[in-house]
Amino acid sequence: MIELTVFIFLLFFGFITRKQLGKAKEIFKNFIIFVGAPILTIHSVLSQGKIEFGLVSAIIAVSLILNMVFSKIGNNVFRLKDKGCFLLLNSFGNNGFLGLPLSWIVFGSQGLYYGSLYALVSSLVNFTLGIAAALKEEKADWFSAIKDTIKFPVFWVNFFIFLILYLKITFPVGLMDVFGFIGKATLYLVMFYVGLNLTRPGNFKEFYKESLYVGAFRFIISPLIIFLILFWSKIEGYQVLVFQAMMPPAIFSTIVAGYYRMNEKLCANITTVLTIFFLATFILIELIGKVL
Repeated sequence: MIELTVFIFLLFFGFITRKQLGKAKEIFKNFIIFVGAPILTIHSVLSQGKIEFGLVSAIIAVSLILNMVFSKIGNNVFRLKDKGCFLLLNSFGNNGFLGLPLSWIVFGSQGLYYGSLYALVSSLVNFTLGIAAALKEEKADWFSAIKDTIKFPVFWVNFFIFLILYLKITFPVGLMDVFGFIGKATLYLVMFYVGLNLTRPGNFKEFYKESLYVGAFRFIISPLIIFLILFWSKIEGYQVLVFQAMMPPAIFSTIVAGYYRMNEKLCANITTVLTIFFLATFILIELIGKVL
């Protein structure tokens, strides 16, 4: 909880200093995109003790793709302006920074194993197909979307990771420790960057509806999709997978939106509101559970 407090502090500190550090945003964003995020991705995947790409991974991938499909349908039904942003917000869950520690708190070692697997697969799917689908919403053709997707550094990092796993290459412990330090620093910097993009909504009624729309996807539709897929299976950790599927929007959605010149301020605002709502609800439920 101390770490979560620090992250929230950085979020609001970024909001307070956004006018003074407005010109430095590009420096922060470029470091996160070209240095921090690739190293964080490599460390997050290769630090896992055991990685299995089997039935569970396939189910997670299918549920993520279905979530993108339903998000595209929802964007069209409600005729939303920033369709690419909403697909990012609906599809990218905060499965690493937020999902893993909470899965550990709720489910113990089983939560850490299945939570890590969910975070790994979601990272591989979202930073490839997820970005392409979001850009398709913006550009209206798959060729342009895919061409721009491969410009994102983490896209190529995923291929690098697959090569390392295939060749069974192991990095020295010292190097992994350095990667872990840079990755943790990147998470702090991302929260600060999200704070720099927080703004007062021009239309609170519209913002409320947009937040409700994304909240419905993250907290209801996303977990319901994977639950229905897992309903007839006997996978032991299905509760963890459903729990991971209901995490609020990922903080990296704002970074991706900024890189591709989407509405990053909208992403930052909705991500912040839903994350605070989720954490407040989770803490409240935990307190009630201890009292009862």
